[in-house]
Amino acid sequence: MTDPRTPYFSYRTVEIGGRTWMAENMAWQEANSFCYDGNTHNCEIYGRLYVWGDAKNLCPEGWSLPSKGEWEELIKSVGDGSAKKAGEALKTNSGWKNDGNGTDKYGFSALPAGFWSNYSGDGGYYGLEGAAHFWSATATESGSNSAYGLKLEYTVDSASMSEYYVTGDHYYALSVRCILDTNYFVDNRDGKTYRMVKIGDQVWMAQNLNYKGEGKDTIGYCYGKNSANCNKYGRLYPIEETIEKGSVCPEGWHLPDTTEWFALFSAVDGKENAATHLNSTSGWKEPGNGDDKFGFSALPGGRGAASGSSCDGEKENAWFLSKTQCQTTSCKGRYFTANFVYSLQSAAFTDFTGTTSVSVRCLKD
Repeated sequence: MTDPRTPYFSYRTVEIGGRTWMAENMAWQEANSFCYDGNTHNCEIYGRLYVWGDAKNLCPEGWSLPSKGEWEELIKSVGDGSAKKAGEALKTNSGWKNDGNGTDKYGFSALPAGFWSNYSGDGGYYGLEGAAHFWSATATESGSNSAYGLKLEYTVDSASMSEYYVTGDHYYALSVRCILDTNYFVDNRDGKTYRMVKIGDQVWMAQNLNYKGEGKDTIGYCYGKNSANCNKYGRLYPIEETIEKGSVCPEGWHLPDTTEWFALFSAVDGKENAATHLNSTSGWKEPGNGDDKFGFSALPGGRGAASGSSCDGEKENAWFLSKTQCQTTSCKGRYFTANFVYSLQSAAFTDFTGTTSVSVRCLKD
């Protein structure tokens, strides 16, 4: 996955026990974070060490610091229900001292990054090549001065949950792995993370697609050719070219047709109320903000010519691609789009030529 805060950080991911985990340690720099021994080379290998207060808010959108329960579920998944061999399965197969390597059976690749601690008052680094310690988001039952974390050691094949001070004079800085929230998924083509939402019997992307493609297969552009607008609205995609390519949506997702858009409208109290319930709660020209009752979060990303030479409709209109082509005499050869207008509570279908560029929401197969 790619950290949207910077293009310089991307992380391998792995699915274990039905959940998606980062398979590398977080390396995003926070004020109270450390490279082991103050050596930036160690950050490149092992990631950074974080105090708990920063770790809780560190993960990118769609990802979270795992709870104690989520770590325990991981231990069960890789240890066949037991913690006795879980450490061996989670540890990398190299880099641990004194034959303490694991099998890395599931690709989690836990590295012996050690930890930083002020426990003895000297703010020292400990355990490089001998131990891995990962924060959880769960405070201990004894109070707010300590939290749970996962501990792996070179001397044992087991994994265990430990308690670490988080405040006062004896606090710790540990490694961080993030877990994907259950209502998000990762597009494996470019590592971007998207929220998804179930409405009625359908599962929709709850954010606009922002897939650029690669090389000669690059497709779409940012509104006004401004990259910040891709981060806000996703890309605008030429309708006909996008439909012909057939692969713009991530694996397991597809471009919706008008029948599927109608099914969505029916599930949100009808087409006459669709804009009210599907529009995001901010970002629209007044009175266009909706109540986003179902979490679809439609954004007013506008439209453009195929080349991106001109764009209009930002903050006033959302047009979403449908792969349905009009067959009547009045609009034959044109394509329908689902349209939300800032001044209307209802949704509509607007037909465009195939060279018009609009936003894309993908629907789960």
